[in-house]
Amino acid sequence: WLMEELFSAPLHWGFVILGWSGLFAGGVAAQIITRYSNLTDVIWNNQSKVILNNRL
Repeated sequence: WLMEELFSAPLHWGFVILGWSGLFAGGVAAQIITRYSNLTDVIWNNQSKVILNNRL
């Protein structure tokens, strides 16, 4: 019981913010990598530009 009360101290709020920021950054990075992959397919492999309209 005491440890739960101590962990909710303002000192640990930064860990929560960093955790959510990490999840956010991971999601954005996944979208950027997927889009970049489609763009490189069009430029380097002469794929059709139709794949640029594909959304996950």
